Amino acid sequence: MAANSTSFKKGRRKTGGRKADVPNKLSADFIENLLSVAEALGSDGAGTDGVVGYLKRLGLEDPAVFCKLLLRVMDWQQKMRNRGNSG
Repeated sequence: MAANSTSFKKGRRKTGGRKADVPNKLSADFIENLLSVAEALGSDGAGTDGVVGYLKRLGLEDPAVFCKLLLRVMDWQQKMRNRGNSG
């Protein structure tokens, strides 16, 4: 396949797209909504203990889902630590 002027060239500067270090808006909105729902549900479905109560209940009733969530958060924390040390 012959290369043309739009072919990827090694070392080409980034053009377009989101600026570096700008968070994904959809993810930020999703997280905010998720936390609002967890706060409203709490440990008993009526808001008792808020987000912490909801997460306790999730850990007890569905540990597989809780572990997946915990791993994602821990991965995110590690990325944030690495980002802070690299700059």
